[in-house]
Amino acid sequence: DKSYSDQNFNIKGSFKGANMAGSNFSGLGLQAVSFESTNLAGANFKDAYMVFTNFDSSDLNEANFDGANARQASFDLADLTNASFQNANIQEASFVGAVLDGVDFSGAENCLSVTWGRDFPPPCG
Repeated sequence: DKSYSDQNFNIKGSFKGANMAGSNFSGLGLQAVSFESTNLAGANFKDAYMVFTNFDSSDLNEANFDGANARQASFDLADLTNASFQNANIQEASFVGAVLDGVDFSGAENCLSVTWGRDFPPPCG
């Protein structure tokens, strides 16, 4: 079982390069955790607190970030194909070079403060 959502604790540290596909981190505190170059395809981060968390160069295909607080999180060069950030706080997050095909940013908060790294309007509003 890859579910951590029933735990009453904050996760700290680095999971760089780990295979955590399908893991459930919903509702957890993940402040300043490093998931750099980690396989998190299909992972659930619904309502998680992920301020300053690093997802650079990670596989986040179909990951769920709905309602999460991802303020100042970094998703640079991550593959976010078909991920969802519905109603998430993405204030000052960074998505430079990220693959954003099919990502749902509907209702995402603070979209205009995000670093997209592209010369086009933000994919959310």
